[in-house]
Amino acid sequence: MFESGERRVSTLLHAVKETIESVDGIFLQYIEIRDAETRERIENVSRPAVIAVAAVVGPTRLIDNIVVGR
Repeated sequence: MFESGERRVSTLLHAVKETIESVDGIFLQYIEIRDAETRERIENVSRPAVIAVAAVVGPTRLIDNIVVGR
């Protein structure tokens, strides 16, 4: 979605949440998209941003992030 030009954080969050929650056995704890430098909340990705996710799979808590918009 991001690769095709979507930059609205609300739309990106919704897409990632739907994708993760569509997999049985994954419990999404949180997902955030923030400015990569300041870590402030943003409404649109107009410069590098971090997508941070925490989810539980079975007994394991997974935490990951990715920088987009470089």
